[in-house]
Amino acid sequence: MKCRRTHDRLGVELPVVLAELSRNGEPGEPWDAVSLDLSRSGVGLRSRRMVHKGRLVLLAVPPKGNRPGRLYCGKVMQSRYAEGIGYIVGLRFEECPEGIHIDRWWNKHMKGKRAA
Repeated sequence: MKCRRTHDRLGVELPVVLAELSRNGEPGEPWDAVSLDLSRSGVGLRSRRMVHKGRLVLLAVPPKGNRPGRLYCGKVMQSRYAEGIGYIVGLRFEECPEGIHIDRWWNKHMKGKRAA
């Protein structure tokens, strides 16, 4: 069976924050998740909230100490429920759409510096 992955994954467990983007590009209310693995093209996550396949989401790594936070955008490639774990979500990194109010969302929910 052919592997669908284009890049090797590295196991990375890190608290992150997700927010689904509406059809007009506005970020919704954030929720907490945990990264499970990371590659150059995407990230695997564990989430208590379901997100639909095909949706765009913001993925924020919150600031910690002197380290600024980071913000990414991704398309949901998979979202499935795993008993006792929650939802396993696979994101493929993508460019963020034009016109979304990232700075306003970041300042409201992340409360810290963001890397350029």
